[in-house]
Amino acid sequence: MNGTLRIRFVGITREDEVLGGGESAVLGRAADARVRLDAPQVSSRHACIMGVGDRWLLVDQGSRNGTLLNGVLIPPQTAQELVHGDVITLNPFRLAIDFGKKMQAKATTLAMEDSSVVVRAIEAEELESLAGRRLQLLIDSATAMQAAQTLQQLCDASVIALLAGTGFSRALVLRTDAGGGIEVHAQRQQHPHADAPRVSRSLLKAAAQGHAVCLENSNLNMAESIVGSGVTAALCIPVIVGELVEGFVYLDSIGGARPGEDAAAFAQALSRFLAMGIGELQRRDLSERKRLLEEELAGAHGVQQRLMPQERGEMDGWRWRLHSEPGQFVAGDIIGAGQSPAGPWLFLGDVAGKGAAAGMLMAVIQAHLSCDLQRGLPLRECVNQLNAFIMKHRGGTEFATLMVIRFTVDGSRIEIVDAGHGLAVMQRHGGGATLVQAEGGPPIGVVDQLYESTHIDLAPGDRLIIFSDGVNEQRGPDGHELGLDRVVHSFQSDHDVELDVESLVALLRAHAAGLPLTDDVSLISVVFAGNSDSTRHV
Repeated sequence: MNGTLRIRFVGITREDEVLGGGESAVLGRAADARVRLDAPQVSSRHACIMGVGDRWLLVDQGSRNGTLLNGVLIPPQTAQELVHGDVITLNPFRLAIDFGKKMQAKATTLAMEDSSVVVRAIEAEELESLAGRRLQLLIDSATAMQAAQTLQQLCDASVIALLAGTGFSRALVLRTDAGGGIEVHAQRQQHPHADAPRVSRSLLKAAAQGHAVCLENSNLNMAESIVGSGVTAALCIPVIVGELVEGFVYLDSIGGARPGEDAAAFAQALSRFLAMGIGELQRRDLSERKRLLEEELAGAHGVQQRLMPQERGEMDGWRWRLHSEPGQFVAGDIIGAGQSPAGPWLFLGDVAGKGAAAGMLMAVIQAHLSCDLQRGLPLRECVNQLNAFIMKHRGGTEFATLMVIRFTVDGSRIEIVDAGHGLAVMQRHGGGATLVQAEGGPPIGVVDQLYESTHIDLAPGDRLIIFSDGVNEQRGPDGHELGLDRVVHSFQSDHDVELDVESLVALLRAHAAGLPLTDDVSLISVVFAGNSDSTRHV
């Protein structure tokens, strides 16, 4: 299960929002949005952050002005996995994602507030006076930065070029962290063993407004923290990706070193190359996250489809209608059906986890349980042996909820073992629908214990409907789940197995209102139809 997610507000003073594992939060202008963002550019229900399995996911809910993740516009109604340090932009708000992890970059030590220092905006003419003698260096630097495959390589190439092309004695690339602080991503200085001066807070504050700035030399004597380090010149240029300041190029000189006349122009050009490189790396990162997520789900879905029974089938007089639909973010439902000397059987469950590990656990449970059930072993023994096997061979976090049923051939009774699943409804013929309360135990693979079973007598026409938690836990645009009560009330006594499935699927789609299915959706309705049809399909 995912851990705590903290949403920090960048650039404004506001209390953090904290989400626990499995929680969700609507981001928007609506009064009932958990993260309320009161600005006309923000839609009522602009986006949603959801905890699904061991992931945190961001979905733009068809907003008017779009949602940016690390400066990249994400497609509406499409899940994007969040990682520590991501920045979500719902203009004009910026939200930093914090999983409580320490950043690898080393934070710089900032100077005390040097409010007496005069910060001057650099004129456009000065920025445009790039000397021809440095043009080749600029081209070479751009080539090196374009070849960078990681943010660290990009920042390292930047500071090397900045020192070579400006005449400053120290160059740094700074970025804001999830908490709004400043961290050093790369730095280089002409004299590596010399004590590094502090960074001017006034300079950073001015550059954060989106303009290249420098400290006026005549006022350096007013900043004790700067003079104490021997600084003779300092320059700070914002690195702007899209419309957002993602970091800073910071240069200073000590010991009388003077930058060249066109140093500001060269540094400005390098900062633009750096911004383009950061933007490209962010796009690549989001594309790779999406590819990996889709690849994991495709593998798990492939296992599901190969092991799943037919949508419609009958065995020993018991007739069923099955609906199974893969979720966009999670794949883990397991369904099996078959016959044995002790009577026909059925199971439905949900495997926790993702990717290859979840797919392998699905296949193991399907094969192990099906084999024992087909042999006609007692139902409790089948589940006990499965649990013992999974406990012996599982990894650290794999487990599965499971409901296993055996039917009598005359249609008068069913036996159920409920291993932490709890999602079944009994619709009595001519009566009401109620959740099935059955003996069993915890999910498979959690503890080593023996399971119990429950016997339920049936009257002609009674139907049993089993479903996965992807049904009742599907969220709508308001972030609320469909819920068990609405699922139970969707069934009617005069329905058949076809209408059971159709009505619940229709309710689910209406609740989702166009949002993608978060988890797998599986449901099956079973009724005893008699032995008039000898055809059997599994």
